[in-house]
Amino acid sequence: PGRVVAWHRHQKQTDHWFVIKGNLKVGLLDDDGNHKWVYLGDNDRRVLSIPPGVWHGYMVMGDEETILMYYITSKYDEKNPDEERMTPEESGVDWAVPVK
Repeated sequence: PGRVVAWHRHQKQTDHWFVIKGNLKVGLLDDDGNHKWVYLGDNDRRVLSIPPGVWHGYMVMGDEETILMYYITSKYDEKNPDEERMTPEESGVDWAVPVK
């Protein structure tokens, strides 16, 4: 809880996220620095689809265990991963903004 796991993106792969238990604050970011927050979990049972090219990350909300089901459209290739990473500091996005 409280630890930010961000940022990464894919060029070909679409991610589909569903929170089975607990709550997540999900960050989505484009190359122009525009970001938005999506809240998934106990009070919002939906699948979030994250298209290729969108930076994304998450933070567990609250103190309870969170279980995330993560479906990807491309098989992981260890020798040539479809993944690019950036630290939270590099993005300039403040994850400490108040929760809705």
